[in-house]
Amino acid sequence: MRRATWLSRYGVAVLVVIATLSVLEIPRFGHGLGNLLFLAVLLSAWYGGLGPGLLAATLFALAGVRGLLVSGPEFSSARVVALALSLVCAGIITLLVEALHAARRRSEASQQWLTAVLTSIGDAVIATDRQGRVNFMNPVAESLCGRTQAEAAGRPLGDIFRLVNERTKALIENPVARVLAEGAVVGLASHTLLISHDGTERSIDESGAPIRNPSGQIAGAVLVFRDVTERKRAEAALVEESRRKDEFLAMLAHELRNPLAAIANAVQLLLRPGAEHLVDWCTEVIDRQVKHLAHLIDDLLDVSRLTRGKIQLRVQRVDLATLIRSATAAVRPLIEDQKHDLHVQIEPQSIALLADPTRLEQILVNLLTNAAKYTEPGGRIELTARRDAGRVLIQVRDTGIGIAPELLPRVFDLFRQGDRTLARSEGGLGIGLTIVSKLTEMHGGTVTVDSGGPGKGSTFTVDLPALVDASPAEAAAPATTNEPARTRVLIVDDNVDLTQSLARLLRLLGHEVETAYDGPAGIAAARGFRPRFILLDIGLPSLDGYQVVGELRRDAATREATIIAITGYGQEEDRQRALAAGFDHHLAKPVDHSTLISLLHDNPCSEH
Repeated sequence: MRRATWLSRYGVAVLVVIATLSVLEIPRFGHGLGNLLFLAVLLSAWYGGLGPGLLAATLFALAGVRGLLVSGPEFSSARVVALALSLVCAGIITLLVEALHAARRRSEASQQWLTAVLTSIGDAVIATDRQGRVNFMNPVAESLCGRTQAEAAGRPLGDIFRLVNERTKALIENPVARVLAEGAVVGLASHTLLISHDGTERSIDESGAPIRNPSGQIAGAVLVFRDVTERKRAEAALVEESRRKDEFLAMLAHELRNPLAAIANAVQLLLRPGAEHLVDWCTEVIDRQVKHLAHLIDDLLDVSRLTRGKIQLRVQRVDLATLIRSATAAVRPLIEDQKHDLHVQIEPQSIALLADPTRLEQILVNLLTNAAKYTEPGGRIELTARRDAGRVLIQVRDTGIGIAPELLPRVFDLFRQGDRTLARSEGGLGIGLTIVSKLTEMHGGTVTVDSGGPGKGSTFTVDLPALVDASPAEAAAPATTNEPARTRVLIVDDNVDLTQSLARLLRLLGHEVETAYDGPAGIAAARGFRPRFILLDIGLPSLDGYQVVGELRRDAATREATIIAITGYGQEEDRQRALAAGFDHHLAKPVDHSTLISLLHDNPCSEH
């Protein structure tokens, strides 16, 4: 390709020289050489460049010398000077033409580089002339506007795209018009939408600036903008997440204050003279509200462990009917308080599953509680369970407030609740359904929700794998009702009220109890008292519970004692750490008294 180009360039120069010389009649070289010679050199240089131009001038020089030599008597010094001047002019013309070629090449290279830069920019770039008509669009601009540069060239920007306010949908003036009128940089306000040729809407961040010629006059405008749709979506998601967390904290405060207020009122009643007839009622209130607080804390810990994958299922063969009876018994007080009508329908044949009974019951309790809370008093709640092609389908249907269609996909999201405008003292924290979803997935199942809309109730369906060809599950052994054997118990906790109240309870049960309020005092009391059981707090002053249990296990007088961690640190890793440190059991505050009594009766099955 290069050789052909070289041949064509120099070939044209030779042909031009030959043609010119044939016209000029070499023997009469001095007559009329001028313009044709310059034109021939100019043509050779313009087409071929410096080399062909100099070749043409050289050939003319040789022809001119030959003409002078054969001119005979017509030879004169004037003709020699004329020939020399003509050749010098031809050389100058060649150099000037080459300089023009070089300038053109530099200009083209610069333009190509600029085009490459603008094409490579990640933002959309559009350049216009003085009338606001498109001269250039980079590929990003073509993509966002839905037009190619060829389609947009020479057209005003209004034909390429429209700008509207994201909130009001009102048209926004194209910034190029302001740039051309004011000669200043113009930026767009936030919430601007670009509507492309095909109707696609994109949030953009845009600015326009004038293009000035060397004399400083406005020659056009350049528009630079970027698609910020995804960024705005991410920002909106963060704002929504922050709002939901704020709502969760407000709801948490509400949920904690309610039972605390009920407990405080019951305590004040017990302190009043003449309130002896209210003792049983106040005791029930306090017991119920403490259990409610414990349930809230357990839910918070569960959702934290679930989201971090810290919960391990303890799977065993379970009978679904037994779990349903236990779950309905747990929510019966709430259902009766709301005067709901609860209907339970289970297949007569036994339905067995491989599941963690505690967690499966938790799923059922959360679904029933959710139905009770979001159903107006006097509503109907149905719980059904049946087998379907190797699966177990559990449905909880209610006649409650229902769920709006736009909320259905997000019902199981963390901190998501439905209508908060109703006065619901049992509104919850918005984490119960998240726990249901996570625990169901861990059991190899799915949970779905369906609702006809606000006011039309909801149906939650849990789909779990059935245990095929299973015989009826063995009934769980009833909890022992025997009184625990009297024994020596040491309580070590820096919370004086908790320590003294627990000590009084254990003394009423017939146990011999000693107390201590810090680590060193607990070690000293254990060596002197020689307890059979030690209830040891972990967060102690001076020496923490891990250090204390280490000392007790190294001492021959106390190493055989059963040491139970009584602590506010209730997560699975806390339990594992406590057992690894030397504790025999781990109980989270507030302690379930039936569990503690069972442990004191030396029942290893009660470990939590």
